[in-house]
Amino acid sequence: MKRDMIAIILLALILGVGIYEDIYFNKIINELDNNLIVIEQQIFDNKKEESIEACSNLSKYWDEKNLFLEIVFYNPNIKNVSLDLHEILGALVIDDLKSAQARVYVLRKRLEALKETMSFSLISVI
Repeated sequence: MKRDMIAIILLALILGVGIYEDIYFNKIINELDNNLIVIEQQIFDNKKEESIEACSNLSKYWDEKNLFLEIVFYNPNIKNVSLDLHEILGALVIDDLKSAQARVYVLRKRLEALKETMSFSLISVI
């Protein structure tokens, strides 16, 4: 009976941590995507300074979250998010708005793919 209770507690703990990780991961990805939508609109509206500031802030936000995500969710695409953000920022700084728009689109698609592959779903369990 004691072993059964310990096993149930461990199972509940493992499931709880897994659910928390999934919620945390989705929250960060959604935050990134929402900010990228704003940056994309700013680029479209030729608001260069605002888009540089927003991209710089987003890059700092990502740098804070990046290490934990790389440790918990090993996926090469997580490392590429940092590169994409810096490429967007670089394109904005040199006033290459078309390249910046293209990189934002690519990064949004990368985040979508990350969300599909890393999030908990019935398909991933089967």
